[in-house]
Amino acid sequence: MTNLKFHILLFVVMSLLVSCEKEKSTLPQEAHNQHGVFYRANSLKFYYIDENGNSLIDLNDTTSFPVTYIDTIELPVNYEQFGINGYIYNGNCDIVGNDGEIDKNYWETLIRGVYHQEEFHYYIKINENDIDTITAKFRFEEDVAYGVDGSYAYIDKLFYNSYLIMYDEGLTSEYEPESVFVKKLEDKTLISFNEE
Repeated sequence: MTNLKFHILLFVVMSLLVSCEKEKSTLPQEAHNQHGVFYRANSLKFYYIDENGNSLIDLNDTTSFPVTYIDTIELPVNYEQFGINGYIYNGNCDIVGNDGEIDKNYWETLIRGVYHQEEFHYYIKINENDIDTITAKFRFEEDVAYGVDGSYAYIDKLFYNSYLIMYDEGLTSEYEPESVFVKKLEDKTLISFNEE
């Protein structure tokens, strides 16, 4: 069963990398043409929960699905079935589903960037009144066989609302959790790597 899950995940990640649509950006069009928007896969699952640990993502209500955007939000109109009880949407860049092991719904997303721009910010609409931020810091390596124009972008650091959730600084250190719990309280958001 684990082997089947791995193959399904591998297929989804490869599909996402191939089929992601470009998003709007605050960068001038010539920056897009010259450097290019890119997406990076990752293994992070975000679990949005309330103060009692209940999932805030309702798989029967698409308005509860987190949506990423850069400068102007455009709510997705196409939600395709993904797996038994999940959905893929937002230009194939976002996925929601259920983690049966902990009985919580999760969200996965591709990390965005622009080639040769070392830091990139974008937003996540959680609900009508709640907007969070993802900031990615990249390291670019030249003369590699993949990437755009022989350059490849590695995610050095990833922040969720200014909270460091992932880092990979070359050979010096690496931390990539599998789960990020985003607890929404009345007046703040708490981030942790395990269910509390």
